Amino acid sequence: MALEPKDFTTRSVGAHSASQLLSLSRNSMDQIQHRYVEVNGLKLHVAETGTGLAAVMFLHGFPEIWYSWCHQMIVVANAGYKAIAPDYRGYRLSDLPPEPENASLIDSVHDMVTLLDALDIPKSAS
Repeated sequence: MALEPKDFTTRSVGAHSASQLLSLSRNSMDQIQHRYVEVNGLKLHVAETGTGLAAVMFLHGFPEIWYSWCHQMIVVANAGYKAIAPDYRGYRLSDLPPEPENASLIDSVHDMVTLLDALDIPKSAS
């Protein structure tokens, strides 16, 4: 099923319409907190918002950063979840690994699992 541009103004995005998502104010961005977390010997930048027990982790693509998910993070947090968006190792504000040419996807996966543990995010919210 192909989505048409007009669909984004009428479809629901969770409890919020797409038009509400697009009209988030600059003040909403102030809800997002930033910190660094030590993960596997590197300092990773993490953006987070929300206070729910259940968490949603947003993972950016290449060559993006956490900011790619800022609007979705606000919506998810307002729906009662904790929203987390890290910058991968070597991206934007996160540390560059000592040998970036040897970094792998497995390293990134390990970083994210370790980050969830460091943030004390439970495997299940039940």
